[in-house]
Amino acid sequence: MPTLGERIRALRQEHKLTLHDVSEGAGLTPSFLSRLERDRVNISVANLRKIANFFGVPMTYFFSSEESPAVEVVRAAERRKLQATGEKLQVEALLPEGEFHPDAFEAVVLPQGKSSRRAPREGRTLLFLLEGELRCYVGEEQYDLQAGDSLYIRNGTDYGWENPGPREARFLLIQPLGYRGNS
Repeated sequence: MPTLGERIRALRQEHKLTLHDVSEGAGLTPSFLSRLERDRVNISVANLRKIANFFGVPMTYFFSSEESPAVEVVRAAERRKLQATGEKLQVEALLPEGEFHPDAFEAVVLPQGKSSRRAPREGRTLLFLLEGELRCYVGEEQYDLQAGDSLYIRNGTDYGWENPGPREARFLLIQPLGYRGNS
């Protein structure tokens, strides 16, 4: 079984990133990451969480004794359903059971439905509107999206949405995006 350092190095190389790239995105020094990849230092849970969040993997990724299959298909009918009561919102996870990403969903907002709060998010957020129309609020600004439009938020600003139209609005939401390379 690979060591923790070997797993981190393999993940970094798989994403074709340098130590400096990971350092900037995870908020750790390149020298610490280098020593970590060579199993010369220990890492705190908080710092391992930073690395996991940067790569968009669960912390258990670094300790699993089993190799996950390289490819998994999640059938639409088998998606995990998540509750969003009171918002006229239906949310389905896009990743396989047991996989983790802070948010990677397909959401359907019923007519006149809206988010109940505009929570700040760390990192970057991508919203891609598949069908319908959606009014998005980012900070104090308002953006009206049509099918095929995307909204990309770079700095963790508060946001929310509402469906002002007569049809369902269906969108993909991915947040926080792990790789914080050049904007």
